[in-house]
Amino acid sequence: MSRRAEILAAAVKLFRAHGVDGVGIDAVGAALGLSGPALYRHFPGGKPELLLAAFQSAGDRLGEALDASGAGWPDTTSLGVPGPRQRLARVVVAHVDVALGASDLVGLYLEEGHALPPTVREPLRRAEQAYLSRWSEVLCAARPELSPAAARSLASAAVAMVNAAVQRPSTLGLERRRELLRAMALDVLLHTPTNRWNAAIAAGRGEVRDDR
Repeated sequence: MSRRAEILAAAVKLFRAHGVDGVGIDAVGAALGLSGPALYRHFPGGKPELLLAAFQSAGDRLGEALDASGAGWPDTTSLGVPGPRQRLARVVVAHVDVALGASDLVGLYLEEGHALPPTVREPLRRAEQAYLSRWSEVLCAARPELSPAAARSLASAAVAMVNAAVQRPSTLGLERRRELLRAMALDVLLHTPTNRWNAAIAAGRGEVRDDR
């Protein structure tokens, strides 16, 4: 692990334990035996730059996993999802794996995302919207009967469910937990009735629809 990665990992643990406002840049340095000036050499922008870099590292992993999902990685044969839905299954597998591996960062975003500095919050918001757009494209391809708005909302619900679930204490082993989270997300994405979800989206927009 590089020194920069060590700093990010230590910072996330401190921010999660004490809150973003409760941890200064000097405290992060002290946890690693570094002085404040030494830490600023890695992150000249101070705490905002450090926070953004930490979240972007997870975002990069998610983006790389999405890219890889189009090339047949990872294997999802065991999930029993046929044909055109295979890529959706790979996307779910990738998100669950990253969320479990970065649970402290996911928790930090869920708990304190609203309170992050605008210089951190706005780039993260844009990245999150772009990520969900890519999910919705994959979901629309797997379930063409869904409207684009319904697919995006359903993708958002599945992502939110996984992100919240990885925060909950569990007595299950990691592999069993991973398996259950994948199955739960796929169930939401593939088996939520189309007419019910499309109608809910239309109602939220003040439209009248009948998808029976």
